[in-house]
Amino acid sequence: MLVPVKKLTIITLADLEEELLLDLGKLGVVQLKRLSEDEFLGFKKVPEEELRKYEELLDRFNNLYNSLCPGCKIPYKKFTMPKRKEDPVEIEKEISQYESKLAYITTELSRNEQRIKSLKSVKLALKILKKCNINPQEIGTFAHLFSIIGIMNKKYAEELKEKFSKFSQVILKIYEYTENEVVIFLTSLIELQPQIRKILMACEFNELKIPPEVPPRIEDALQWVDDEIRKSQAEIADLRQQKELLRNEFLENAYILRKKITLSYKLCLAQTHLLRSKLMIVLQGWLPEDKISEITKFLEDTKKRVEGKILYYFEDPSPNEEVPTVLRNPKMFRAYESLIRQYGTPVHYEYDPTMVGGILWTIMFGLMFPDYGEGFVIFLLGIIFSYALKRKTIMGVSTKKLGNLMMGMGISAIFFGLLIGEFFLTEVEPLWPGLSRGWIEEPYYILWLLKIAVFFGIAEIIIGMLLNIQQNLKYGHKVEAIFGEHGLAGLIGFLGIVILAFSFVGIRVLPPLTLPFPLFGVSKLPAIDFPEADIGSLLNIILNFPKYWYLLLSPASLGELLNLQRNWGIFFSLMLIAIALCAMLYRSIIEKEGIVLGFSIVYEAILSFITNMLSFARIAGFFIAHAALAMVVMKLLEHNLILGIGMGLIFLNAFALTLELVVVMIQATRLLFYEFLTKFYEGSGETFKPFRL
Repeated sequence: MLVPVKKLTIITLADLEEELLLDLGKLGVVQLKRLSEDEFLGFKKVPEEELRKYEELLDRFNNLYNSLCPGCKIPYKKFTMPKRKEDPVEIEKEISQYESKLAYITTELSRNEQRIKSLKSVKLALKILKKCNINPQEIGTFAHLFSIIGIMNKKYAEELKEKFSKFSQVILKIYEYTENEVVIFLTSLIELQPQIRKILMACEFNELKIPPEVPPRIEDALQWVDDEIRKSQAEIADLRQQKELLRNEFLENAYILRKKITLSYKLCLAQTHLLRSKLMIVLQGWLPEDKISEITKFLEDTKKRVEGKILYYFEDPSPNEEVPTVLRNPKMFRAYESLIRQYGTPVHYEYDPTMVGGILWTIMFGLMFPDYGEGFVIFLLGIIFSYALKRKTIMGVSTKKLGNLMMGMGISAIFFGLLIGEFFLTEVEPLWPGLSRGWIEEPYYILWLLKIAVFFGIAEIIIGMLLNIQQNLKYGHKVEAIFGEHGLAGLIGFLGIVILAFSFVGIRVLPPLTLPFPLFGVSKLPAIDFPEADIGSLLNIILNFPKYWYLLLSPASLGELLNLQRNWGIFFSLMLIAIALCAMLYRSIIEKEGIVLGFSIVYEAILSFITNMLSFARIAGFFIAHAALAMVVMKLLEHNLILGIGMGLIFLNAFALTLELVVVMIQATRLLFYEFLTKFYEGSGETFKPFRL
């Protein structure tokens, strides 16, 4: 149900602004309303520069947290609520200290890791030099000469020898390295360096680079590399220890620091909703009517404390204002709020369909999933989700709410499973009067189930239209309530279509019953049945329609009309449809929508009435499908016990509790949303979100 909402206006001195907001945030019952300067002349909007500063500080804090301790839980610390916002400059200083330390550690770690990687490459090159008996001092560029060493594929060795044999100033040495590679050591005049490098590049030569700081002798060079690697590793260990100490220090202060930032940010965000002059501020907000006494007591206490320097008053929302919606349903129906909100939140003047929609959705689920064994499993899963896993989420949905929904689904499945006699897809004696095991194999019951499903759909659609009429009358929309396609005119037209349809298919309320009575034996009761008409009756009514209208309007001919017996239902339904069509067209004239648009609305309404009614046949379809699975299991058990247990009892029950369960939930939701809620529900409201610290 919806709780009425009032608008609260507070005017006080600017000096009391933050203190007032802090106290309101502690109460957590008022949703702040963003004000414009047109509403209160002389007052200006609060600048948002400070808000952006706190947003930046919050981002910087989160980056620090993700860098220093990703996934860690910040330990709780006792926090005393301040009287005012924290100074952003002081907070920034504290964050900057952590950022600079972290930046230094991160940079040094990266530098040392890169140095170790480079030294390992140098060590590999030095080992090659040692294998070829070459010292590092022999590699490099000198006054008139240059020397170069590297590795290349063995297939280019002969080609390289041939090319450099033409150069008398080049000394080339080739050493075996691996099965497919050789080491090339080349010395030449410095003037030939560009030409030689070009030739080597063409032969896929991979040069081994030796840094200038490497000692000249190969033994000293290898020792130097090992020493440098150990130094860098020691520095990395020390830096990681520093990072761990910084992490612990940050975690020690993180809770208080985050509280300071978030509290200041929320206060600053709240201030952007206010208007301010040099001396005073104006605050407006929404609150539920049942919280007025609580907020009045708080404001009166504040008024005494500040010696009357505060003014407040309550008023009803204006018709054009966007008012938040406060939902307050009984505890057992609160889980259905999340289901209805998938369609939309009710506007503050709408009917809240949570309770009615929740009951209808649960009944439809049970009708499509009638099995008291599997229903008991669903009920147990609901208990586990609600109480054992209540703080978790599945695909963004709270497990507690999902568990409460599943408990309702389980109870519904148990109830209808007992009625038709299904227990874990095995047939047992049904409790529904007149049914016995194997009833699903009789075609008579299939048609009966289809009619039951459509009866349920008709009732659901009528409820939706009645709610639409009541809602429009409550808020003075009399034209829509009487002449609308989902108002009284639409209801009359829909009833006419229903009566016309069942005039031709008949209405069987109850099948033939065989009931045992103590002391009287077994008693057989006949079916309660309204027989169907034939197509000739419809043609007769249409061709003689003026005559029937005359008979209806002439009291002298009333007896003749009553003698028509089988035709009265058809005539009555056509009369209702005609009245509804005229009423809906009249609405288009009143609203000045134009005759073409009026006929379009009428055509769409009549078509939707038929499709909406027939859409509920899917309830019978899934009902029969589930019952048919039980029939399959029983046949398998009769013919092959092992196949019946494995394929029937195990696999088909697992299938029903997974895929079929999800499909039935979707179909129940679809019927609720598109065949029921569309008749009266807009769902374009905003949820009430009180300002809370």
